[in-house]
Amino acid sequence: MSLLVFSLSLGSLCLWPDLLPGSWLIAAWCLALAALLWPSLIFFNLTKVRPAPAIRRGILQGLFAALAGVSAAQLHGAHIVQSQLPAACDQQAFRIEGQVVDLPNQQMGRVPFVSFQLRVKNIKGLGQNQQLATQCKPHAVQGERVQLYLYESEGLPKPQNIKAGQHLSLEVVLKRPRGLINPASQDYQLRLLRQGVMATGIVRQLVPLPDARPGFSVDVLRAAWREKLTRWVADPEVVAVMAALSIGSRQGLSENTRTLLTHTGTGHLLAISGLHVGMMALVGYGLGRLLFALCVALFSASFYTVINGRLLAAVVSVICAGGYAGLSGFALPTQRALIMVCLVYIAQWVARYWALLDVWLVALALVLLINPLQAADAGLYLSFGAVWALMMRLDARHNQSHHWVGKISGWFLPQWWVFLGLIPLTILFWQGVSSTSVVANSIAIPWVTLITVPVVLLAFVLQWLPLVSEFLVSVCAASIESLLAVLAALAAIARAWGWLVVSLPAFVWLLVFFAVALLFVPLPVRVRIACLVCLAFASLLHTGFLALSHPARQRITVFDVGQGLAVLMEIDGRVILYDTGPPLGNHTNAAEHILLPYLVARGINRLDLLIVSHGDADHASGVQTLISQLKVDTLWFGEPLEGFGLGAMTQPNTGAWPAGHMARARNAQNARTTAFAGELGACHGKRWAGASGLFTLSALPRPVSQLQGGGNNASCVVLLVLPGLSVLIPGDIDKSAELSLNLPAHNAGGLQLLVAPHHGSKSSSSFGLLGMFQPSHVIVSAGYRNRYGHPHEDVVARAQLYGAMLLNTATSGAIEYHWQAGEPGGFRTWRNYQRRFWHHR
Repeated sequence: MSLLVFSLSLGSLCLWPDLLPGSWLIAAWCLALAALLWPSLIFFNLTKVRPAPAIRRGILQGLFAALAGVSAAQLHGAHIVQSQLPAACDQQAFRIEGQVVDLPNQQMGRVPFVSFQLRVKNIKGLGQNQQLATQCKPHAVQGERVQLYLYESEGLPKPQNIKAGQHLSLEVVLKRPRGLINPASQDYQLRLLRQGVMATGIVRQLVPLPDARPGFSVDVLRAAWREKLTRWVADPEVVAVMAALSIGSRQGLSENTRTLLTHTGTGHLLAISGLHVGMMALVGYGLGRLLFALCVALFSASFYTVINGRLLAAVVSVICAGGYAGLSGFALPTQRALIMVCLVYIAQWVARYWALLDVWLVALALVLLINPLQAADAGLYLSFGAVWALMMRLDARHNQSHHWVGKISGWFLPQWWVFLGLIPLTILFWQGVSSTSVVANSIAIPWVTLITVPVVLLAFVLQWLPLVSEFLVSVCAASIESLLAVLAALAAIARAWGWLVVSLPAFVWLLVFFAVALLFVPLPVRVRIACLVCLAFASLLHTGFLALSHPARQRITVFDVGQGLAVLMEIDGRVILYDTGPPLGNHTNAAEHILLPYLVARGINRLDLLIVSHGDADHASGVQTLISQLKVDTLWFGEPLEGFGLGAMTQPNTGAWPAGHMARARNAQNARTTAFAGELGACHGKRWAGASGLFTLSALPRPVSQLQGGGNNASCVVLLVLPGLSVLIPGDIDKSAELSLNLPAHNAGGLQLLVAPHHGSKSSSSFGLLGMFQPSHVIVSAGYRNRYGHPHEDVVARAQLYGAMLLNTATSGAIEYHWQAGEPGGFRTWRNYQRRFWHHR
């Protein structure tokens, strides 16, 4: 129990809004020591209770475990705060020297680039004035990692010339790690900090150092192996899967393949998993025993007295498992497996019995002690959760029959128990459950573990024999292609039922979690049934209580999408989305990573109205993503249809469905989608009302002269009117278009919410618009320290002159205005609501 308390205390670091003052920890340790040294004072004089010695010992152990965990987490958090690039150094130029670590990630697109991590050895500011040089202390990142991006341009090396292990001197513009903060989406800054990245930047100049040739390192070996795979295998998808299984690199893997593996429940096989490390430990143990036998045969029987055979086998086993884990960069599942392997051998060496649950708890504590921020990684819960489910049901194997039916069931049962045990976690992290997981894993696990991984590792070891290694790689490639075809066929057979979208409220999810846990905890059947009945009754009671006591909450959310716009209105049972946000890199967009996770988490699988203001990428990049994943009843647009390329768009027949990998999956997807059949048309001059008449949404009519040229001034200008609230969303129109608006009657005395046109550009938000609408709040959707300078200082001054409160998604995160019938509304800024100690405010 103490180990569990210690682990929970370490993992709580991910939830801390601020680090604890050191004086608090000192006071807590003093009280704990007092409880240890003078228990009579604590338990007799203060509480007047005399607990049993065992209970008192358990309380003290839990107290010290909690304090130890919190203290270790505090030290790790303090290191993170002190090691990040200081805020005063944001967007400043530096000359840095360092070594490329890990594998560079090349991205092809309109502008090819490579992202890579550099361990900083020296750093020096460039062109800073005296005042800035005094405030900016960049040496905090010295010895740490920085994430750099090199875009292809004249005067710079080609992105593909960046190699792992190189020593480089670069001129870069750095900034602190920072991510977009939205409900139900991942914290990008936290992900960088988990990797040890303390700054990000753009390369402006690069000079290889005299010792720029990579030396010997694991990263150099990994990079060389990936290059060989690229030369020997034509299909980049197969290369990506092979690299993932051999060196833990997922670079180059398409989104279709990721989705296929995730939705068939086989995503854990995409990287070096704990199962593969365990397999290598067994292989190493066998090699160790064989080595010992050879030594005895070659030397003499007295070799028994010099070296213990089991010890030699254990050492070779740990070396093999550790080497394989090192190839993956010691990813989280490999850390867990390697620690558990070492603990099992230690227990054998000291001749002491350790229960599997104790080994599991020690491994969990050590993984979190290495990096407490791993508690925010879904892989931690999936890896340890699968092992826990197998441990709890391990006794089932003793009841297996020797009949062939019993042997088959004995293979399927572990997959079934893992599937059941991970249901709450897959619902929590991916809002869905794979119905094909049991069958897919029963095929894929032995396929990958017994065929693919041994062959690719043998090819890796035999690189000094190129012909043999290339032949083994071709065998492995055929194995991967066949496996992907089988998985695609399973997905095609399952069709709409392959991935079941499930979204549960927090309380109901907890009930599901406890219900699943009851299936694994060794309790009498009657007790389990009674507990399950109580949980079901509690769920019904909770649902009924909410329906009676809490009316539906209405909300308007301006998402933090960077330099773009996406506004979601959930009013009177209707869901309206204005714009879909910008692209996020070459192959993804805000709709996929921000809007869809939020909609799924809210249980929304259709949009009543989708408004695309105009065709610029920062507003319309996610249209195809949303229409292919959700039902859209009505689509309005500001520019002609040809500007969006919507003619060939399709919609799912039965909700969201993942794209497949090969032709079978693509054919199945086509069979399950239909051409867009919703109402389609230009928005200008249209009016849309709620079913109960609670609100009206008007797209204001515009002069034809402004619409003919298209572009920003063709944006849909939308006015939403509710009792006591008016919201105006003008898109990207400029001052001339603002002055031509003819606002209909609205709630002049209520809350007036204006989404600043064109992200707060100087050419918009004119005095004419502000005087016409009289906003009480102005919301700017812009990127943090964007290159356009949005919102412009003139816009800020105009808003202040009219007494409007200005909110900016760049500094506030997503901005939500919510209200309920009969209650006053309020604003929620997600950077403050989800405040964490690593966020710069």
